[in-house]
Amino acid sequence: MAIYRFSDDSAIPEIVFHHTAAEPPVALLAAREDLRAEQLAEIREKLEAHSWQCVAVTVDGRSALQVNGFANEKDCIDFLAEHRFIIGTPQIKMDAQDDAKPARFGGIKQFLKRHSLSLAGVLNLFGDIGLLWDGLVGKDASGKRDKYVITAGSLYTLGGANLALFGNRSAKPEQAVQVLSEKTAAFIKKINGSLPEDSGLAAIDSKVSTKPPSTESFLHRTAAQNTLLLYMGGAGAKLISGYKTFRKEHKKWGSLGYGISSVALKTISFFIPEQTKGSLEDGQESSAKKGPVRSFINWIKEKPLRLFGYGSMITEVMLAREAYEKYRDEKKGAGAYLILAGTTAAYILADLLVAISSKDPSNAAGSLNADGKLRVMALAAEVIAQQPEERREELMNQVTKFWADLPGVKDRQPKLKAMLQEQVENIPRNVWASRVVDDMALQLNR
Repeated sequence: MAIYRFSDDSAIPEIVFHHTAAEPPVALLAAREDLRAEQLAEIREKLEAHSWQCVAVTVDGRSALQVNGFANEKDCIDFLAEHRFIIGTPQIKMDAQDDAKPARFGGIKQFLKRHSLSLAGVLNLFGDIGLLWDGLVGKDASGKRDKYVITAGSLYTLGGANLALFGNRSAKPEQAVQVLSEKTAAFIKKINGSLPEDSGLAAIDSKVSTKPPSTESFLHRTAAQNTLLLYMGGAGAKLISGYKTFRKEHKKWGSLGYGISSVALKTISFFIPEQTKGSLEDGQESSAKKGPVRSFINWIKEKPLRLFGYGSMITEVMLAREAYEKYRDEKKGAGAYLILAGTTAAYILADLLVAISSKDPSNAAGSLNADGKLRVMALAAEVIAQQPEERREELMNQVTKFWADLPGVKDRQPKLKAMLQEQVENIPRNVWASRVVDDMALQLNR
């Protein structure tokens, strides 16, 4: 955090910047107490005309205008100075945490979470091609290639390529705020019938495309499911191959075991719908009372790919067993078993990445930070404050329950309601919310 204090003659005497290495900067503008409503409106209009997003917020009981969209502190300061909204050389107070570099491990962890599916696809692709190559070059005792192994390798290769190409967009934290804002606008519009024309949510809703998603967008959104479907087919082919081998020689059960476990895990992961932690715990007893079985089931439902990822690591033991069987049967120095061994190692690394992934790629941007939540709440508060007083309580309950059920919010409904209520109740006293206050007065006079 950085606090800039300017001359008392400035229209904006204080600006607080929030920023981290991984997230875009956010500014909180405090206005001079004697500014008229039209002067405040002019400042906001200039900022919005510059394609920056503005919303009136209340922070620790103080009115502020939250501004997003600028590149860095200098970009924001230069613009405000150019329009004479700030005067003089600022006094700057820096928070020591802003100067500290993020932990290297933390940066790597965030990178892996945001790109986990694509990275898993690359590793899986390496293993899948290895499996396909094993089918193409490997021959049974009669000198024939196993068509089922070739089929399995082909389907796995398609699945790995799909995940590598479409697994994750370059997800960014600000995208999570935009997605939640769009979902909130659509939800309130649905339950309320409409949005006030000059509200921030109405502007966001008007920009949402009503066109059907493009093929590329569809493939990005369904990448995990499409890959699971292809892998289910590949696992089925591997199961048939393993069964044929097992019938000929009962000692060689590695491929059969891999096929059975792989089909089961991929099928279950495919059909389990992803649910948020809030929706899973809603109406249920506390974690301490519901027991380990229910806790485990909820843990899987929260991210079904955990079953695929961690479970597949067990199935890779079967694949390792098959590699050992090839090693045992091969002539000294042949080394063909190394292909299957390398495939197994690549799959294990990919499984770890899949286990931390979500089926929904929009969740790759991670959890909303405090500024992101504040922005969406303030946008919702603008709409709720303009509704009849007897309607506001019900709307706050509905909206905060909707938020609690979404991934990325990471707060329970009572806490979200308290935060939203603070924004709604302070709108009449927020100097930056004059546009909303005027609309509230019109509603009362009707």
